[in-house]
Amino acid sequence: MNASKFIRFSFKHLMVKPVRFTASTVASWLTKIKSDQIIYEQYCKFMRECYRNPDRVAWVPFVYPVEILYSMNLLPFTTEIFGSNYARVPGLIPDAFERAFQIGLSADSCSFHHASVGIFSQNILPKAKIILGGTPTGCEDQYHSLRILAKMFKTKYYAIDIPRNYSGEKEKFEYFKDELYGLIEFCEKETGFKFEEERLGKINSQYREVYQKYEKIMKLKADIPTKLYEGHFTAISSILADYVGSLEKVDKYFAKAIKDFNYLNFPEMGDASKRIAWIGHPIVPLRKLQYFLAERKAFIGYQEFMESTVPPPSKREDPIEEVAEKYLSTYSNVPIEKRLEVIRERLSKHRYDGIVYMTSWGCHQLNSAASYIIENLKEDYPVVLIDSDSCNIKNVGEEQVKMRLEALLELIDQ
Repeated sequence: MNASKFIRFSFKHLMVKPVRFTASTVASWLTKIKSDQIIYEQYCKFMRECYRNPDRVAWVPFVYPVEILYSMNLLPFTTEIFGSNYARVPGLIPDAFERAFQIGLSADSCSFHHASVGIFSQNILPKAKIILGGTPTGCEDQYHSLRILAKMFKTKYYAIDIPRNYSGEKEKFEYFKDELYGLIEFCEKETGFKFEEERLGKINSQYREVYQKYEKIMKLKADIPTKLYEGHFTAISSILADYVGSLEKVDKYFAKAIKDFNYLNFPEMGDASKRIAWIGHPIVPLRKLQYFLAERKAFIGYQEFMESTVPPPSKREDPIEEVAEKYLSTYSNVPIEKRLEVIRERLSKHRYDGIVYMTSWGCHQLNSAASYIIENLKEDYPVVLIDSDSCNIKNVGEEQVKMRLEALLELIDQ
């Protein structure tokens, strides 16, 4: 057995044997980032719950009304996030992306979904009792990737429809509320767990409280050149949706996160550093790029993908209406003019010297808006376009990305 197969076999063995419980507890203390320890603890706890309670597991896409599922005591498992995390580890599961093509996922789909199908089709992660999708819920491809997985495992599949270009029309709001009630009806029928309106109200209340702390962290990120990397900010986003159940844990997390910002920074950069906004998709080697930028007295202060996929809450008496309004206001569902307005509002809070707009291969939704956003921002900021692959590290031309960043810094200095 070669090294690659051995690693893969060991990983799969770890995930299906009782030793995983001990290993996952120890793993959370291996990171040097103190706030990430809280995330890993909660992540491992969540994994254990999924293995112990397969009748409660639901596979869902990123940006999905998981609050409703938690109110039913279900365990939503985000396929793009978990799939891409495992697929990115070199040598762990080397054929994850290629496997998706063989199964039937289109080659021009986003690589996040190649990772999802490639990983989840291999029986490594907890199986789902139900699989849920949507159109678009932040992404077009997830509807098809989750449907492929449902067909493969002969699992019941249900998709909700989130209307695009929501700008306050009552009929769209009522339509989406009906979609959420349809989701509840399906989940109750297929799992036997009942929807609890009072519990959903409490979850919404917790979300509002956590969002205020989240905004504080985002402000720090825009102010302080930090060595913290993209995955850390993804964790901050995740805590809002997936781990909002324990406010005590959330408070502990944010307290440590603030210390991390003050400890893991680039103090040598000083006040003369260049602040960059990263619009569109994130990218795999962003941690390396942050060090690359730091050497040139620059840092990324705003990441649209991380901040805009976590919509701001608006309190309503009806908890279903609150969830509906939240997900209709995500940057992927509002008109492009509204998305630009949100970007400009974020940029206005700090002095930004330049902007990167990244398009990701296969992401039709963000890519189609690139020219419009760039045309409207280039009047006020130097802008460069980077076209790459967000998830599959084999397709990332790291040196080319660095060349584009160098070009942006030269524009800023002119």
